Amino acid sequence: MGRGHMGPTPPVAPDGEEWRNYFALVDCSSFYASCEKLLAPQLRDHPLIILSNNDGCVVSRCLVAKGLGIPLGVPVFKIKESIAKHHITVLSSNYELYADISRRVMECLGCFSPQIEVYSIDEAFLQVKADAMPFGHWAVALQKQIKRMTGIAVTVGIGPTKTLAKVASHLAKSIPQAQGVFWLNSKSGVQAALSDLPISELWGIGHRYRKKLKNLDIERVQQLLDFGEIWMEKHLGGVTGRRLWWELHGVACSTLKPTPPRRQQIAYSRSFSSPIENPGELENIIRQYISSASARLRNCRLAAHKMSVFLNTNRHRPGLPQHHPTGEHFFLQATTYTPEFIAAGRKLLQSMYRPGHRYIKAGVILWDLCGHNEIAPSLFIPSPRRQMTLMGAVDKINQLMGRDTLRPASFLRTASWQMRRNKLSPRATTRWTELPEVGRCLLRETGEPLPAGK
Repeated sequence: MGRGHMGPTPPVAPDGEEWRNYFALVDCSSFYASCEKLLAPQLRDHPLIILSNNDGCVVSRCLVAKGLGIPLGVPVFKIKESIAKHHITVLSSNYELYADISRRVMECLGCFSPQIEVYSIDEAFLQVKADAMPFGHWAVALQKQIKRMTGIAVTVGIGPTKTLAKVASHLAKSIPQAQGVFWLNSKSGVQAALSDLPISELWGIGHRYRKKLKNLDIERVQQLLDFGEIWMEKHLGGVTGRRLWWELHGVACSTLKPTPPRRQQIAYSRSFSSPIENPGELENIIRQYISSASARLRNCRLAAHKMSVFLNTNRHRPGLPQHHPTGEHFFLQATTYTPEFIAAGRKLLQSMYRPGHRYIKAGVILWDLCGHNEIAPSLFIPSPRRQMTLMGAVDKINQLMGRDTLRPASFLRTASWQMRRNKLSPRATTRWTELPEVGRCLLRETGEPLPAGK
């Protein structure tokens, strides 16, 4: 085959040029929708779409819904007729369920390669050696094992670099005969694949560069490569463009990152279910966001020197008063202490708030991070050891007993402004109270009616 190899039996490379090491990109198919169908057998062959925050836009579609022409990112109100016509099931994003299923998939992938980089909630890179076993058989075995252990279908793209593995992943999904597996096993195969590949499918080319290349009538990757390494360096971000050129020629410039790099910031932001003008409500929201952000900070074993708070009105309603302030507070000593963050956030909010403005989003960002054991001592500030011990105990109790079991007394728990998730499915793998009932699941699987009162 000229473009590469599809299926479980790998042929000899047609030009005899094989690479020694390969990267595999494993991608979960329609991940959010697949997670929802795991514990809902009645949805197995039924069209299903998943909505974004506040039930706004479509962020995931099952294969059946894709076949009906439901586009990704479309606001749900624009497809109400299609939903009614085709009896499409609509669900809110169940982030707790997706995160737990993702963890299980990544644990299974670790059995196939000791070198793994979790790239996103539904994607991971693995590194494998050419002499390990025939890659076609290896990829098919991986697919079957993940399906058996987690119930999630995956596609596998294999290439000599991470960029080409991403290309192979696109081909594995777009070519039906590939059955979810594609291996770019030779230079001639790579060249054939890139000659037909749209620029929009190339990893590392964002919206700004796509627009720039389109203005130059560059629509295919091979057209881009024809301009040469120096041109790509000059017009695509310097060393980034040069690395992209080499990666597309089979020279790996990016290695796996098994351990994620230290985070540069911790952010927590949400849109409200309805606009808010009351300063007391905004203050309560900021306190809750700070509490969540600081818990994440401590979970990463970090401390912050700086905190930002921002507010946003609705930019899509230009007829309303607009205000998009951001305030920053610098701490004399890096801290992990939630009450200290809350006190600073209250002062920032008071300086930023303007009466008469309807705010629809707020957020908190913790910056300038260091390790929690790297906090520099100060002659003028007491040691943070007691504060860290206290917050460690609070976090442990909340992990054991549930989120916000212990929380600052200064904020009230309320759902009036919380993110809308009116169509949320059960969080069956993380909540005892939402575990599925086996008897009901089995009856639904067989299609038999439920007994009265069950």
